[in-house]
Amino acid sequence: MEMIVVVAILSFVGIYFNLYLSKLYISNKTQREISLKLIELESTNVFISKKLSLGHSIDDFYLQNNTLYFQNYVLLNDVDSFTATPTNNRFKINISVSNGQIRKEWFI
Repeated sequence: MEMIVVVAILSFVGIYFNLYLSKLYISNKTQREISLKLIELESTNVFISKKLSLGHSIDDFYLQNNTLYFQNYVLLNDVDSFTATPTNNRFKINISVSNGQIRKEWFI
């Protein structure tokens, strides 16, 4: 009788532990993807800043088929929107990626 109770308790604990681990895995996977996208966005910010400071035009950056290009080279994928508005001697850039999950506004 004791063995049956112990096996039942261990089975119960094992099932809930597996459920907890799978939820934790999915959560970590989602957070990792968001973190990677944020790193890509920050590197894109640095790249755009550098190219603009070297004298390139903002028109060299364009969005086509959810891909951001710089002079016909792929810069960033999965971009929903990219707008650059001149303000004084700088540009206000709004970018949205991953179906609008991540939105950034930069002043370059």
